[in-house]
Amino acid sequence: MLSEHGIKISPSTYYEWVAKQPTKREVADAELVEIIRGMREDKKTGKFVQTLGARKLWLRLRGKGHNVARCTVERIMREQGWEGARYGSKHKTTVADPGHDRRPDLVDRNF
Repeated sequence: MLSEHGIKISPSTYYEWVAKQPTKREVADAELVEIIRGMREDKKTGKFVQTLGARKLWLRLRGKGHNVARCTVERIMREQGWEGARYGSKHKTTVADPGHDRRPDLVDRNF
């Protein structure tokens, strides 16, 4: 694919990429995702666990004997799209109307 676009890549780089083993972090993250998913899908406590944010979920994992950092739980929840209960509503400050034309940019900024 890259050579079709004129980008040259050495064969050793390609074969290194093909034979690459997952890192320790990727393996640990996959295990932790399965643990959290199991907790969230549990029939008895799953609804409760789904309302937990990163901090309380981290505390629950530590209580169950899983030695994991809080920032790791935050990152995994963000990557999986999981959120805890939100009190109140998520506020939107500005909603653009597609029917209106934008004002001209008089300073020639590059957006």
